[in-house]
Amino acid sequence: MVPPGSACPRYVHAPCYRIETLRRAVRPSSSSSTSSRLGQGRAMTADRVPAQQQPGSAPDRGTYVASVETSAAPPLGRRDPSRPLRGRDGLVDELKRALTSHDREQPRVHVLHGLGGCGKTSIALEVAHHAIDTVVPTWWVTAADHGSLVAGMHAVARRLGADTRELEHGDAPDVLWRLLNNLRMPWLLVLDNADDPGPLAGASRRLDDGIGWLRPVAGAYGLVVVTTRDGRPGTWATWCTCRLVDVLEPADATAVLLDNTGGRAGNAVDAAMLAERLGNLPLALRHAGAYLAETTTTPWPDADAITTFAGYHAALDAGRLPSNHPDTATDVVEHTWRLSLDLLDRRGITEAPGLLRLLSSFADSPTPYQILLDPTVLARSSIFADVSGARLWDAIRALAGLGLAHLTGHPGRERLETDVPVIRLHPMLHELHRPGRLEPASRDEYQDLRLQLLLHAIRLVEGPEDPTGWPEWGRVAPHALHALREYAAVQPPRPAMAEHCAVATIATRYLKARGLYEVAELHYQEILAAAIPIAGDTHPEVLETRHYLAMLRHDRGHYADSAAEFRAVYAARRQVLGEHHPDTLATRLQVADALSHEQRLEEAEQECRAVLRLRSDTLGPDHADTLHSRHQLAYLLRDQGLYAQAATEYRGVLEAQTRVLGADDPRAIMVRDQLAHVLYQLGDHASAEREARAVYEYRIVVLGDAHPDTLLTRRTIADVLRARGDHEDAARMYAEILSRQREVLGDDHPWMDLVRQSAAENEAQRLGQESS
Repeated sequence: MVPPGSACPRYVHAPCYRIETLRRAVRPSSSSSTSSRLGQGRAMTADRVPAQQQPGSAPDRGTYVASVETSAAPPLGRRDPSRPLRGRDGLVDELKRALTSHDREQPRVHVLHGLGGCGKTSIALEVAHHAIDTVVPTWWVTAADHGSLVAGMHAVARRLGADTRELEHGDAPDVLWRLLNNLRMPWLLVLDNADDPGPLAGASRRLDDGIGWLRPVAGAYGLVVVTTRDGRPGTWATWCTCRLVDVLEPADATAVLLDNTGGRAGNAVDAAMLAERLGNLPLALRHAGAYLAETTTTPWPDADAITTFAGYHAALDAGRLPSNHPDTATDVVEHTWRLSLDLLDRRGITEAPGLLRLLSSFADSPTPYQILLDPTVLARSSIFADVSGARLWDAIRALAGLGLAHLTGHPGRERLETDVPVIRLHPMLHELHRPGRLEPASRDEYQDLRLQLLLHAIRLVEGPEDPTGWPEWGRVAPHALHALREYAAVQPPRPAMAEHCAVATIATRYLKARGLYEVAELHYQEILAAAIPIAGDTHPEVLETRHYLAMLRHDRGHYADSAAEFRAVYAARRQVLGEHHPDTLATRLQVADALSHEQRLEEAEQECRAVLRLRSDTLGPDHADTLHSRHQLAYLLRDQGLYAQAATEYRGVLEAQTRVLGADDPRAIMVRDQLAHVLYQLGDHASAEREARAVYEYRIVVLGDAHPDTLLTRRTIADVLRARGDHEDAARMYAEILSRQREVLGDDHPWMDLVRQSAAENEAQRLGQESS
């Protein structure tokens, strides 16, 4: 104890006020000089606070309070002034303003929540440093567990002048908050690491009751800052202002690495690449920077020491960070996030670890959880045995609540692609929990479950050529292709490659339908390279991929290559599947189209009519495949110059498709587009323009102005303008089409020559018109 009359020890880093001054602030006297004395107090002790006492009297429990329980001083030793807090200026400045504002409407309780390692405590520490620097009373309480919270809050109460005996009657929160709310000056209370908000609520167990250790601030003074991983909706009271602390922006993350290394580990470009690899997570950046700062300043670094940003990046990719360094970024981050999983386990969310592993088995892209995480499929696995939809949703929300994942979108609503409900893990969390890090048996179990979920998903979503399903396909496709790549890397090969091939092929069909021809072709080739060595080149699923690759090669203008592949696939399908199998007939129809491009028009028509008869007999006249055969026949009639017959066939197909599939079905739109071209050839320019513009209005909205099909429709409109004598408008449109087609299809695509020819004819007609 400190003898009466001796000097008061001071806070380390934390200037405050003598108890006598604070007591006057809590219980204002009638003296008009009280307020003037509040700003003249000296620093208050953090360890022992002397109360007024008669000389020579013995101290009692209320006179001196020992410091064995805790300290309420902010841990400013963690703050490094030489390395600024990057990317948080806006939030820090807002909290600084709130600290000194006297506006009663100003939010007074701020909850900083987010993923472990995002720097919530660092933000609070920056605000605390500012408060102390401006002589604002400041207290810092660790709220990581009930014992630390209670001890810290008792310490704050004592520093405000509460007698120890006042805190022993079960109403200590009331005592503390009476003292806080009676202060007539700015003050700051930080409750750090309140990952489990339960203890803050006190005996009521309901935080929104406002009668626990955390309460709304009454009056126009005081600021409470809480840091927590738990940002679940409904956890925090309405009088709390919740602020998400996310990962840093790329420029700020890069600056953190450069701040730590002083430019000794490489340039800003390499630092930016490493920051991205670390997911722009402040904790990972700080520890990677600290490691590089050490290795770049050590005279004799270890032989395997990494000394550059690029080297650290490469070591992460290869999984070979030096094992003898205790502070590698991945180790620190993994430990930090393990605490979050432990908290979920204590809350009874036992599905969380398995869910993290499963989500990490998918691609590092947003995961459409309503499509891919089907509870009925999950419940059949040993990992999630008998899990219900409610339990699964609890686990998903729990991960998001602790910042381990982000949820976006609105479950159950009609939505655009950007609004499909998704969950996404932080990139480093995704990497640390990949099933590939498990033993082979456990890894295989997760990969098999992932395949079953993908197979279930593709049955739920509309076909990849149907734009109504594109929002979902845009989210599913990356995971289907990732699953194939990861599965193909496993040795020895396993028997489910064909199923992975099928899923990835359907996803790639979506990319082709969106007009991403080059990307789709690369994916088809990747699928075949993975599948053929294992399943063979005549497996039915491999043949399906080969068939769609040949279709894509045809659409890219490689007619000879596609024709040869169609014939090879047709022969293989006849042998493997039989002459009348639907897949065999689909390829036979493409062979007929190849004959047409080879100017073997009569043979092409015969083949097409043969497929039409078989499909009509087995599937019926209104089946989509039968109607597609009729569509193909009309196309062949057009190629032969039989425009009137082609128009009749197109109209018949369009009527049936509109009746069976709907007027906005992409197949019906394609028929209308080709009908417009035939009407143009027949000289019915008004009808041709009407049909073409209707198709264009649809395609510009659904496909976009750069899609090859949209450009094809514009060509018909330009042809009509030319035929009508609007040569200047036609010339502008031909030029625009050529420019966009060159970007999308390349300068050597056959369609480019057709547009150039039409543009040249239009120019000749314009010049002839002028000369006449």
